[in-house]
Amino acid sequence: MECRNLSYFFPSTKNGVVDISLCIPRGTLTIVTGRIGSGKTTLLRALLGLLRIDSGQLLWNGSEIEDPVEFLMQSISQNGVDSGPSDLFGSGQRLSQSVGNSEESMFFTLSKILSSIVYPVPVTILALIAVFIFYRRRYTRRILLVVIAVFYVLSMPMTANLLLARVEMPPTIAENLRPTYDTAIVLTGMMYLRLSGPARAEYSDGVDRILAGIQLVRNGRADRLLISGGSGDLFDQSLREADFLQDLAIDFGVDPEKIIIERDSRNTYENARFSSRILDANNFANTSLVTSASHMRRALACFRRQGIHPDAYTVDFRADTKPTLLYFLPSSEGLINTRIAVREIIGLIVYRINGYI
Repeated sequence: MECRNLSYFFPSTKNGVVDISLCIPRGTLTIVTGRIGSGKTTLLRALLGLLRIDSGQLLWNGSEIEDPVEFLMQSISQNGVDSGPSDLFGSGQRLSQSVGNSEESMFFTLSKILSSIVYPVPVTILALIAVFIFYRRRYTRRILLVVIAVFYVLSMPMTANLLLARVEMPPTIAENLRPTYDTAIVLTGMMYLRLSGPARAEYSDGVDRILAGIQLVRNGRADRLLISGGSGDLFDQSLREADFLQDLAIDFGVDPEKIIIERDSRNTYENARFSSRILDANNFANTSLVTSASHMRRALACFRRQGIHPDAYTVDFRADTKPTLLYFLPSSEGLINTRIAVREIIGLIVYRINGYI
């Protein structure tokens, strides 16, 4: 395999690999080394056809590969085609080993599908559909009354706040933090990637996470910033949150040399697993973890499972336990907060069953 003047840039950024030329003779072992964030993984993904290069050439046995993605991915999946790219790695390698564990991919897919169903609005709609399909005049009025009552309760700020109070970690006490940290780990999950693009980045309420991480580095409380997270979208993995948030941190004055990005994780378990590799490889043991209050319990448990024990730096609080006159009236905000709490409760249960925490 040979590449000539290969370049690849992450979407909407100037970061990537630029003008790489190398030749890998058949039957040899080539080791790619370099600093964290220097582009080693990006280069290998481009060579494997997992990324579409922006410029340059890929050649196999002296012949140019017209479509690297089509050619290389097909050869790997065929598992050992003569003179195909899989010969570089041995006939035993399979596509699933290149792009991730199939069991984890299945968990990711199922979790995304189920997370669209088991929340208040979808459950209520499904219940109403069931009432319509299995209509029985004698019981319909009672069943409808139950469905409406449950939906009303789940939409109340009181319900949402009581549930959130159970899952949210308490505020971080400054006196309990260490003077400085090797690394501030910021977990993504604060962007609307489908609405973002080269000209703009759309953020959600969880943007407190990256702002807190930036503040820790700029105030000298952390030596560097590790931004962990790619895309949790089931269908579109082309944009990665870590890329956008790296640019935001730089715009806010963080030295690019102090930023490490992990852009492949799709959920909290992968955040912890992929980040732990970076931390272990660099002997970064003194760390703080920055994420939303409702997410912190599950995130901390995942990192501890990986042998990483960061201090919690909790942001993005939602629970408001001070009653008001509107406390018992249903609202869209109450419904949203109930959904967040239910998601974390289900997440904790499922992660424990799967051994992730």
